[in-house]
Amino acid sequence: MIASEEGTRGGARRATFEQALEGALARRGIDLTSFCPAGDLTARRVVEEYGAMFVAAETVRVPPVCIFTSAAQVLAFQHEAGWEAAKFGADAIELQPAALNGLLAARVEARARG
Repeated sequence: MIASEEGTRGGARRATFEQALEGALARRGIDLTSFCPAGDLTARRVVEEYGAMFVAAETVRVPPVCIFTSAAQVLAFQHEAGWEAAKFGADAIELQPAALNGLLAARVEARARG
């Protein structure tokens, strides 16, 4: 599905992104093939462009599919996932609570480092 290279780092084999995605989804009980059909070019593009969100921490809720087929599905997922907002400068950022907490913690760490 996703072209990527395998290599080694310090003698240890690195996983391709597709392997990491498949593993992350499996831990959530989601099959990669049903999540993002291999022959669907639009789905492939979504995974290539936004794939990192699908391997988020286990505390972040990921969608059950890579492309919703209706507005009702989107609304249901957004309702289940929940959201919170925080100000970053003049802008309000809205994310799932776990994702926002991670972002706020990263901001604190970045500020501490200068």
